[in-house]
Amino acid sequence: MRQVSPGTTPGRTGPGTGVRTVLAVLVLGAALGAVATARHGPQTRDAQAGQRAFEGSTPLAARIEGHETALPPTATACANCHRPAPQVATVAGSAPAAAAFGPRLHRALLTEPVARRGGPPSRYDPASFCRLLRTGEDPAGVLLPRAMPRYELDDAACAQLWQHLLRVAP
Repeated sequence: MRQVSPGTTPGRTGPGTGVRTVLAVLVLGAALGAVATARHGPQTRDAQAGQRAFEGSTPLAARIEGHETALPPTATACANCHRPAPQVATVAGSAPAAAAFGPRLHRALLTEPVARRGGPPSRYDPASFCRLLRTGEDPAGVLLPRAMPRYELDDAACAQLWQHLLRVAP
């Protein structure tokens, strides 16, 4: 008769038990990773760097059109204007909290045809997105308001920001 060590369950010991457990954990982890990837796309280093730029933890150089002075790094984070305003309870007769300055940016808003600022429907690609950030001109040739900073981004930093925004769900 086989001896069972204290604290173990009969039928759950023997050669290969640890291997089966490790394989089950790996399969479960891969399945969960596949679901997350299918929903949000792969998390790349570029997307992570773009997220840091969007959130402001990596400062971006920018200025307001017509001004010579660069904006302080705290004012150039994309999230300052392109994140929905928090919902604030209002008292009867009081004004609701101000809306965000810009739209909430996500994959569909950027890559599907949308009429923006009174112009014809247009969609962004990496080149037109970077042109917009640098010059304020959208793919349809419509200029953004002056309040939108004009960024001094190199191609790599702009591509990282684009990769991050492609991962944002509507």
